[in-house]
Amino acid sequence: MSKLILVTITILLLSKQNIFSQISGSNQASFQVGNQPGIKPADQSNLYDQLNMRYNQDHFVLGLRSEIYQINTPAEYSSISQKFIRYNSDDLQIQLGNFHEILGRGLLLRSFEIPGSIYEVYGQRYGFYKDIEGLSIRYQNDFLNTKFLYGRPLDRSLPPSFGRKARRSVLTYGGEINYTALENITPGIIYLRSNYANDGSGSTQSDEYWGINMEGLVSDNIQFYTEYTANSHYNINLDFNNKPQAFYSSASIGLDGISITGEYKYYNDFVLVFNDPPPVVREHSFTLLNRAIHVMNLENESGYQLEILLNLNDLNTITLNHARGMNDIAGNKKIYQSYYADLNYYFSDQTLLKTFIDYSMDESEFQYDRYTLGFLLENPVADLWSLSSELQVQQYTYNLPTSPIFGNLDQDIKNAVISIFASQSSKFSLGTVIEISNDNRETDPQLKRNKEVFISWPSLNMSYQYNQHNTFSVFYGKRRGGNACTGGVCYQVLPFEGLELRLNSRF
Repeated sequence: MSKLILVTITILLLSKQNIFSQISGSNQASFQVGNQPGIKPADQSNLYDQLNMRYNQDHFVLGLRSEIYQINTPAEYSSISQKFIRYNSDDLQIQLGNFHEILGRGLLLRSFEIPGSIYEVYGQRYGFYKDIEGLSIRYQNDFLNTKFLYGRPLDRSLPPSFGRKARRSVLTYGGEINYTALENITPGIIYLRSNYANDGSGSTQSDEYWGINMEGLVSDNIQFYTEYTANSHYNINLDFNNKPQAFYSSASIGLDGISITGEYKYYNDFVLVFNDPPPVVREHSFTLLNRAIHVMNLENESGYQLEILLNLNDLNTITLNHARGMNDIAGNKKIYQSYYADLNYYFSDQTLLKTFIDYSMDESEFQYDRYTLGFLLENPVADLWSLSSELQVQQYTYNLPTSPIFGNLDQDIKNAVISIFASQSSKFSLGTVIEISNDNRETDPQLKRNKEVFISWPSLNMSYQYNQHNTFSVFYGKRRGGNACTGGVCYQVLPFEGLELRLNSRF
């Protein structure tokens, strides 16, 4: 904490007038009493706090982030996890310290942050972000858009206890140049070099990547983007099976009342600490669909997605989506595909119905004939008050190869989510959520499979915004674990049983 106090005082002393009007920030505090089901102690308490501060003066911005995790185990820590100084002018931006950057569409490099999210692994909780520590320079005018970076990306899969050396073990430098040579057509080139330790021997190894991209407008209602990048230790060619490389392309067409978007991907041997390519699958807000989103395997994955959005009138829409992907690891092919449709329909200015249906399969997850459907109804009940109710149901066949120990592990799995919430505008909401499943990985961890058993995860949820700067939320009950995807990033959410209090503040 002494480091935080010292840096804060330094920031305050940088200006002699209007100090507090030039400082802004936010704080997120999360307090838990509970644990993962079956893990002792069941009433373990912990506190995670993240403080972000910014100081603005003319063309300069200073930033600071501290993270604190308090728990009665060796996993607790306190650190200044981000700090930066940035200079801005009309065409130029220079940032020293921690920054976020993306080259192209992220095939080669993408850093990100999911605001408000907390990641947990190895018994530690910390902010869910992947930044770069070093130097970033951007220059842009009417024709030229350039980026240069030099720094160490964060490996977000490792918690703070692993230390900076392990979490930022790779040094990267490179950039991107895009030039609008023709009206509405912008080609570009991408270059990146990485240095990293070689198998703990103390020596270092380097990899070098080149890429090309292009985006533009074919007409007023047709736009496209395409990008190809590869490890330059191999000749750049279209031999997609024998080299580290990635290809992504998208196009969209907008007409009266209809828009069509298509995407294609091919990623081969492209697992890098610092990249995050487009997943080319639809991201869902409904719980069961979000948890079942296909997670990419960048060792080898190809696929496409096609989406059609129909605008019926005003805000009423129909969405149709089809996605298909394939992994081919050492000749072992796994298919993913989905067919999805939804309807958003306003019966009046305030009564909204959202309904969807989805059919999918994911061989890499051993899930077949997966049917999911549901609806959400939001309806006003009084002045500024509304009531929302939601139902989702899902069924699929879980088909694992026969085990010599457990035998045939096939199961018809059924999941459901039911929720009811009452809300007063955006100021207050109170509701309950219950999930139900017969998945024997949840109900019978030893896979004895004597009989079908259903398990439930009930919870009470409350949120209160008592002024424009502070929001308080409460979770009490059981939270089911599993995959979750936000902003194109998928991660594992651990199950939790207990009480969680959160306070989000802005100043």
